[in-house]
Amino acid sequence: MKPRYLAAAALMLGATTMNIALAGGKTGPCSKPKGAISISPDQKCNGTQTVGIGKDLTLTAVSLSDKDCFCGRAVQDTIDTSTHVKWSITQGTFTGGDTGSPKTWTAPVTTATGLAVRLKVNDDATAANTSDDGDFMEVASLNLDVVVPNTATWTTTDDTPSCPAGQFAKKWKLVDTVNRTGCTVDFSDLNWTEDNHPQGTTTGCGFGPGTFGPTAILHIGSGNTVDGGGHDSVGMGCTAATFPANCSSSWGLAWKTSRSSSYTTGTWYTVITRTYTYANTTAAAVNASGLTITAN
Repeated sequence: MKPRYLAAAALMLGATTMNIALAGGKTGPCSKPKGAISISPDQKCNGTQTVGIGKDLTLTAVSLSDKDCFCGRAVQDTIDTSTHVKWSITQGTFTGGDTGSPKTWTAPVTTATGLAVRLKVNDDATAANTSDDGDFMEVASLNLDVVVPNTATWTTTDDTPSCPAGQFAKKWKLVDTVNRTGCTVDFSDLNWTEDNHPQGTTTGCGFGPGTFGPTAILHIGSGNTVDGGGHDSVGMGCTAATFPANCSSSWGLAWKTSRSSSYTTGTWYTVITRTYTYANTTAAAVNASGLTITAN
């Protein structure tokens, strides 16, 4: 063999040796696995992912990418989302374990702030002749808050009954819709009830609230509105009493929410304290129908 052919063979051998040295590495065009987290429903309060207590979220690994190296070239690998995607959250419960995408996760029934949601991927080198990146590695994370409502509004419907002769009444239904200030969060399937002690009672009209206690646990349905016919009843039933001029009686009741279906178990969170005021603003005594009745 002539010297010039020997030299050419040496150059070819040198090039081959360089390629072998790069095989399986993560330099140049090759990269570790990458991905992002998608959450449904997508609810954010003050920029932080948010969910109501006890509610389900669907976690999905998106934008998954992994470029392995084979002979110095980047080879796009395929990540099996059924087995090579894993999740971790410090509280709550996964349905069917923490592996796979999409994955259902149920929030705890108590509030929490800054839960870390972590997405981990193991590509397992599924592309032929490429190298495994090793065990599961974290590719994305975000913080999640678990919350309850902190305000409520209501719609009013007249519910004044018919009374016997000489008696009068004045009454409304208040149907509550719960909310979270500054954002929209699904609170359906929470429970809603009044506290069992009047607060700040005054009896200027000659009557007070009497003994109050939770008479029913109401259900919060779609649109965060109490459903199933449940409502707060405000007013005065049939009475023959008259009330002094320029009088006022008022008291407050706290309204609470929980995932519990029992007054005596679980964690109940006070959302609002509503003040009920019954007043006669005239200079003469009035019957029940002449009272002004407000709730705020």
